[in-house]
Amino acid sequence: MYSKGLSEEEEHQFIALASKLDARMTAELYNAIALKFATIAVEAVTLRIKDKVVEVLLAKRSENDVHYAGQWHSPGSILRAEDAPDEIDAIGDFGKAFKRIEVENGCRFKSIQFIDWLFHRVVRGPVLAMVFTCEIDGEPENGRFFPIDNLPEPFIEHHRPIISRAVAHYRQTKI
Repeated sequence: MYSKGLSEEEEHQFIALASKLDARMTAELYNAIALKFATIAVEAVTLRIKDKVVEVLLAKRSENDVHYAGQWHSPGSILRAEDAPDEIDAIGDFGKAFKRIEVENGCRFKSIQFIDWLFHRVVRGPVLAMVFTCEIDGEPENGRFFPIDNLPEPFIEHHRPIISRAVAHYRQTKI
């Protein structure tokens, strides 16, 4: 028996090609594969209180983004195979994913707290999102803060419940 949609020969070719891949791949190849598997996202919802108003850090996607061109979002990262420890059975953390988010935003996190899981389907496929609240000192080099009740448009819709969960937790612990 072979995978649905592939002939025996195609399945063997796919296996041979997949074995050549390292952890990095083009966005086009990733998007084709991501539709078939659940991915894990690190959602770093960066919040602050300014003038008694809760604000969230948002960034705008590139106009070349295949699915979310020019849309605002709360920055995060998909976990990659290279994020795992090199040693078998070693326990790792999500430091590499958070580092990518810091680089993307041009900031350093001063606090990171896990708050919730969210399993949903987005246009790229099913995603298990690990939602974190984060704080930074100062202003980011990229992106900007917006009041949570005045998010800019166009906005990536599946980020609304992620931000809502983070804000609810933040209000319980910070306000």
